[in-house]
Amino acid sequence: MRSIENHKTAAKHHEEAAKSHHEAISQHQSGNVEKARENSMKANEHSVKATDSHKENSKFDEMKK
Repeated sequence: MRSIENHKTAAKHHEEAAKSHHEAISQHQSGNVEKARENSMKANEHSVKATDSHKENSKFDEMKK
């Protein structure tokens, strides 16, 4: 179902965002601020994609009513 796939997609992007945040922490602790910034931006991109999947799911749920 489309709704299930949207949930899976959102979950995948949340997981990738978390990984990127953890990598940013490690890079920051190592003093590599540029790499930390890059990972933070990657995390943000995944968060946006997760939000988009959630919005798509909400639209789909509304159409079913």
